[in-house]
Amino acid sequence: MNERAERLIVRRIRGRFPEHQIVAEEAGLSEAGRSPSRMQWFVDPLDGTTNYAHGYPVFCVSIALASNGRIHRAMRAILAKGREEAAP
Repeated sequence: MNERAERLIVRRIRGRFPEHQIVAEEAGLSEAGRSPSRMQWFVDPLDGTTNYAHGYPVFCVSIALASNGRIHRAMRAILAKGREEAAP
């Protein structure tokens, strides 16, 4: 589940921002973005894997965008039945 979700998220980001670097939990630094870039995405496609695997409804998708090493935007979607939240 982790790898599949990560591939989907990375593919979407890469399609829109091909020059940005992407650091993903499973794959590490993406091949397409190995050249220096001031923009860097951080992706954790299933934050709370153990909770998810055991059916405990506390897990989320976490994505952040950094510019010159500083977090510019961050988003966390809590994916549990009946709940959806996002960080500002």
